[in-house]
Amino acid sequence: MDSKTTASKQVLREAITLFDSDKDVARTQIARLLLARMNDPHATITVVGETSSGKSTLINAMLGREVLPTAASPSTATVTHVVCRPEVEDRFFAIYRGATQDSVSSEEFRSLALQPSEDLLRIQVRARPTDLTFLNLHVFDTPGYNSILIEHEEVLRAFLPESDAIVFVAGYRSGFGQNEQDLLEVINNAIGADPTIPVVLAINRVPKGCNRDDKRVQEILSNARDCLKIDPKCVLVESMPVDQREAGHPCLPQADHLWKLVHDLVSHRSIQDAVERRMDTLLIDLLTNALRETEREQSQWSNGDWRRDDTALKSLRDARDRSLDAVTQTEARLRQMLPSVCAAGAMKLRHEVAQTIECSDKWFGAEDCSNWISCNELPVGVRKLGKEIEFQIHRELDLLDRELNEIAITAVQRVRSEVQLSSDAAVKFIENITFSILERVGGSVITSLLQSFGGVGGAAAGAGNVVKMMISRGGEFFGKTFSRAIYDQIGKTFTKEMLKKLSIAVQIVIDLAIFLRGVATWQKKLIKKTSEALADWEKQTLEDLLEKHIPEIKQRNIQYVRSIYDDLIDNEQTSLLSDQNQRREKVDKLKHRHNRLQCLLSQISDTR
Repeated sequence: MDSKTTASKQVLREAITLFDSDKDVARTQIARLLLARMNDPHATITVVGETSSGKSTLINAMLGREVLPTAASPSTATVTHVVCRPEVEDRFFAIYRGATQDSVSSEEFRSLALQPSEDLLRIQVRARPTDLTFLNLHVFDTPGYNSILIEHEEVLRAFLPESDAIVFVAGYRSGFGQNEQDLLEVINNAIGADPTIPVVLAINRVPKGCNRDDKRVQEILSNARDCLKIDPKCVLVESMPVDQREAGHPCLPQADHLWKLVHDLVSHRSIQDAVERRMDTLLIDLLTNALRETEREQSQWSNGDWRRDDTALKSLRDARDRSLDAVTQTEARLRQMLPSVCAAGAMKLRHEVAQTIECSDKWFGAEDCSNWISCNELPVGVRKLGKEIEFQIHRELDLLDRELNEIAITAVQRVRSEVQLSSDAAVKFIENITFSILERVGGSVITSLLQSFGGVGGAAAGAGNVVKMMISRGGEFFGKTFSRAIYDQIGKTFTKEMLKKLSIAVQIVIDLAIFLRGVATWQKKLIKKTSEALADWEKQTLEDLLEKHIPEIKQRNIQYVRSIYDDLIDNEQTSLLSDQNQRREKVDKLKHRHNRLQCLLSQISDTR
């Protein structure tokens, strides 16, 4: 262990003591997570892929036995955490959202994988790998990705930025379809700001003797390259030979070459150096953020003559109220605009489907036609409509972004002009009010980091790779506008739910085609029934948009506005109303915190 790491650990221990004594729960938790990462260095691998692509089987191959169930229901959103340790016997755990965990049997473990309880965060197994080189690898087996299962994308969004490497599993026979493209888009968006996270493309169940020159392999690799905008490492995993699939024995592929490549990637010195730099950056950002907030509070509690009125308080309240009004107006515009967009798109879709059905020379019959509609025409049309609706929402949120930023900047300028800068305390107050507002408009580092930990991974998972979470945002407080960030957090849930509701209409079309197999006038009947199904789908989709998605966008923007202004207003009001003794006591306490934070930052700087 080098002296720099030792010094960082000591600084973190002192920071934890300081934050804990001040009841600063958020920073205490982050400092503890960072210290845990330093004390337990390991690599985190996230395995992603479509349902039934063979993710769990590949992990079982690393363990040399069937530890993970390989037929988990695609409707679950359970993450399985595999910790490679020198265990004599496999140990299984259930980890819950309340930060508690229970030891469970292997049978209970498998049952939870198939049917997780609502309060389950993830399941974990601590097991010995066949190759002891893989000790200290932490592998996360994520749910099978499916474009109509919204929860799975949110799982991936939480885990991917935490990864030291990502293994994307694609089936050789199933090839590369829309779901694979959607999944790689999620990966690209999640790690795009961090090019040091390697992506390994594992093409699973390839025929024996197949190599990279194979046409299907080249097709999958080319599609992955186009989606990721990088050239991923490619590994071929052969299917198990039929003569080796003995009854009662695990059918595990030979995947050692896959895991050795992954291990080599995450163990490379350049990756380790990048991790150390991230840890250093995050620690400095954590302390700097705390120092700036302390300086702002010191200014607020100062008892100089410049604090003779509540002009700052009035400006902050006005900015908050104007921001909340802007959010409400945006909601009203969306409610007025989107129904007509949805109706026009649905009408166009019905017309296109009718034209397709009427192409009599193109179809062998009702079943042939309905299969094309259900597998191609309807999903493609719905995605186009979803993108149009999302474009309209993005446009309105861009306008909201600009308005909220203008309000925030105006509030800062008003405070600056109205407060009499007759002392250093007044200048410091202005600087910190400015910093606090603009930092929050950009998205608080502390809040964003804790939201990531509080998701699927939880604190324990975050401890495994805390430094990955905020590298793109560390020290860059003004790079994100918050209403767009809200929409990105919600994700493309609307389009996905449109597709989910579409499956009902698709089933009607399929059933109808079978029913009309011998009817001579099947085209007119199919057009009528398909139109009726799409009309019902349109009604449900519009209700979902107006009753769920728009209110959710509004509510999250309201929460963000309040996170920017409310505690600044509360603190300002409290400091104005406090008597002289309270003020002096508070200022002394803040001065001690300020001095300690400066000292800790100096210790870090001395080791850089």
